[in-house]
Amino acid sequence: MLHKCDVRACCNPEHLFLGTNGDNVKDRNQKRRHAHGTGHASAKLDEEKVRKARDMYATGGWNYARLGAHFGVADTVMHKAVTRRTWKHVT
Repeated sequence: MLHKCDVRACCNPEHLFLGTNGDNVKDRNQKRRHAHGTGHASAKLDEEKVRKARDMYATGGWNYARLGAHFGVADTVMHKAVTRRTWKHVT
C-alpha cells in the first residue's frame, strides 16, 4: 500500500492506494524520503571525499580499485560514486 498524503500518523484509508514494491520505492525516491549521502547510516564517504575522488579519477592516473584502497571502500563503491550512480547530489 502506498500513501497519498505521506503523514506518518495518518490512518485514513482513503489516503491509501495499491502499488507494487517497485512503485513504493519509486514514490519514496521521488519524494526524497530515503537516506542518502552522509545521512545514510553506512556511508563511508562524504561530499568532500567524493569530489576529491572524482577529481583524482579525472586525471587519468587513478582507477576505481586504487581510489577505493585510498579512501577505504570497495572499488564498486568508488565506481558508483565517481559515475554518479550514487552521490548524485554532489557537484
